Formats: sequence, structure tokens, C-alpha cells
Amino acid sequence: MKAFAAAAAGFASAYYYRSSAPAEMAGESAAFSQKDFQAYKLVEVNQESHNVKHFRFALADKNTVLNLPVASCITLKYTDKNGEDVMRPYTPTNLSTEKGFFDLIVKEYPNSKMGSHLFKLKVGDTIDAKGPWPTLAVAPSQFTSIGMIAGGTGITPMYQIIHNVLSGKGNTTSISLLFANNTEEDIIMRKDLEALQSKHSKQFSLHHVISKPSAGWKGLTGHVNADMIKANLPAPGKNIKVLVSGPPPMMEAICGKKDYSSYPPKQGELGGVLKGLSYTSEQVYKF
Repeated sequence: MKAFAAAAAGFASAYYYRSSAPAEMAGESAAFSQKDFQAYKLVEVNQESHNVKHFRFALADKNTVLNLPVASCITLKYTDKNGEDVMRPYTPTNLSTEKGFFDLIVKEYPNSKMGSHLFKLKVGDTIDAKGPWPTLAVAPSQFTSIGMIAGGTGITPMYQIIHNVLSGKGNTTSISLLFANNTEEDIIMRKDLEALQSKHSKQFSLHHVISKPSAGWKGLTGHVNADMIKANLPAPGKNIKVLVSGPPPMMEAICGKKDYSSYPPKQGELGGVLKGLSYTSEQVYKF
């Protein structure tokens, strides 16, 4: 019997893929198998905040290139004390061109079986994984401009895209990100994002949105709204894309719900703020 772990903040269900991936899912990588789970050894773990850790797992061969499609995720699995398989999707955050390892950023949520299990792992322990499962193909210079709206751990697929696109040779795509969190302490991968902003200042703009700001906070406050989008993201037009990833209430408010009535999930009708700003379904992608 297989029990799926509770999705972080409820929105990761967009990434759930069954143990038998659909035949039409391309994206095989030498680092992983889409057919069989394989064990990967934890070689490094760092505490990012009180409830976020950065995990590095070694590939079977240190010379194997990660070579994941951008964007894509993998499925992790472990067997609990009751003999049930717990599975949960995660998005590797390191460059697809790097060799010998993959990185995961994990936030521990209450009642999250997989998150709690990962937080207990020690260097030398292993986790089973399979994949990758491509979601949206994004390449350097593919779009003139990409706008992103992320909430909480919804940053991980965005970071995968940002990191790989900006690192592409001769990239001409500009990226702007609205990253929503409750407090400054909740901002995941803040140093990594701000380092990319500093390195690629002409192509990447980062805007934090804090709903419960401290007295000294000087950035955007409240929840992502139409004015923030109009001021910071690309306007509806040719060769632009707006990506949205976050908890269900945010998704519904910004772009409308995804359609989970069939498998794999469909994008669903465009709604929310983005529809009100005249974006089209072709211009918006929901993670």
C-alpha cells in the first residue's frame, strides 16, 4: 500500500507523478531512472533556517552530469514503520550541467511525513528517488522576458529555471520575480537569489513581498496584487511568459486553480488577477 505524504503548503500536488510515469513523459537522465527507484547517499546537509535545510545527495557516479530538463522534478520515496511507501516530489535546485550530485531545499511542515523523514537523515544515509518528470520546457533566450510569482516553497521550480536560464551562454531572456512570504525569516534561498540578482543585475530583478513585515522592512508588503504585477512583471505581449507557483489560495487569487480531475493535471482555466490584467492562458503557466 502506498501513502502519499501531505504536500507542502498543499500545492505540491501539481508535481505528483505515479510510480509508473506516463509513456509520453520525455526527459530521461543518466542521473535517474523514470522506471525504478534508486538509492542516493546524503553527502552534505546545511541548516538554512529554523525549518529549512539544504540537502546534497551524491549520484552513483561522480562524473555523471545531472542533465535534468528545465523545469522538472523528481520523486523521493521511503518506507515508513508501517511498511507503507511515502512519496513526495521535489525540485533539484543546482545547475543541470553540474556533475555528481543534486541539491534539494526542503521546508519541514507540520504533519509532513517526507519532510520530517528528510530532516532526520544524517550524512551517509540514503533516500530513494526516480524521475525526472518534466513540467515546462524553458531554455536560455527562449523568451524575451519571464515574469514569476512564487509563494513559500513554490520558489524551488522558479529557482531551477532562474539558475539555469541565467547561466546559459549568451542568454538574452530577462527574468523578474515577485517572491511572497509571511515574514523575512521565511524567505527561502534568499542569499542564493540575491547573489544571482547581483551577478545578473541587468537580466534578473528580485522583489520580495512580505505579508507580516517587521518595523524596519523597506520592501513590498501585503499580498501580491495587480499593481505589483503591473509595476514589476512583463506586460501581456509576444514572447513573454508568466509562471506561478505557490499555495492553493495564492494560485486561485493570482491565476485560477489547476484542473486535477484527470492525470496528469491540466492547467485549468485562467482566472484571478492575471486574467483581469489581460494575460492569456498561453502566456501563463501554473506549477
